[in-house]
Amino acid sequence: MMNKRPSFFIIGAPKCGTTSLNEYLAQHPQIGMAEKEIHFFGKDLGIGREAETEEEYLSFFSGLKGEIFGEASVWTFYSKMASAELKAFNPQAKLILLLRNPWDLLQSLHAQHLMDADENLKDLNEALERDLLREPDNPTSWSKNFKSRPLLWKSLLFSECLKQWKSDWGDQLKVVLFQYLAENPLQTFKSVCAHIGVSSSFEPSFEVHNKRQSIRSAGMQALIDRPNSNLQKLARSIVPNKTVRHRIMSAAKSFNTTKANQASSLSLENQIALSDLLSEDIERTRILLGRELNHWL
Repeated sequence: MMNKRPSFFIIGAPKCGTTSLNEYLAQHPQIGMAEKEIHFFGKDLGIGREAETEEEYLSFFSGLKGEIFGEASVWTFYSKMASAELKAFNPQAKLILLLRNPWDLLQSLHAQHLMDADENLKDLNEALERDLLREPDNPTSWSKNFKSRPLLWKSLLFSECLKQWKSDWGDQLKVVLFQYLAENPLQTFKSVCAHIGVSSSFEPSFEVHNKRQSIRSAGMQALIDRPNSNLQKLARSIVPNKTVRHRIMSAAKSFNTTKANQASSLSLENQIALSDLLSEDIERTRILLGRELNHWL
């Protein structure tokens, strides 16, 4: 029997094109992609993990077809433990990291937090300002689902995490910029295929996935997303098959989403406050990547 251990991982970052890339790779005949956001690695994040043991984790790959296997869990990038955990699991793994202009990421990520019921302040400025009062060790002050989600503004700072991942993985880590994926999806796809070791001659259908949306009911979304909610426990008892259960929950999530509302704009005061913070981090990120990031400033 083929050993269906994943050999590549999309480690982040959220709202940077990871869902689209995941779907493009899933179309490749040589690749088997597990369902997105298992989050087996990165125990310090406190995310509701879909698998607690390695056996449970590998079960997500057992029914897949392909020559190599991979998965995408987008908060892995921010974890302080995930790199070492991945090294222990597969030191030869190939990693893919997508990054985005942090100014664009800000609004998109805030909207995603609202949709996932990880945020209760609809106004972007209020959410940013409230971040200063939110305590990482007290998840009830802001989120019931996610104990250690980086605060909104900290999610925009890439350099510290990037430095660690590059140090640990070297050329095994490929960084893809969201802008290039959006503007040149085929070229980007081919470069990722070369990185993970499959044919780059295949051309998938390039449809944009995971566009910004809003939710109809925050309470319903929390029940859907929270792994130990009564709804999730009931679903596990009635539908033990993970794949079927995931499809049912995806359908429920789709029903609970609607077209996104107009995003709130950042106040001039907050723009100035973030500008100093981001400009320094963008410069450090530029040096680490060896790429010009003037369009981020």
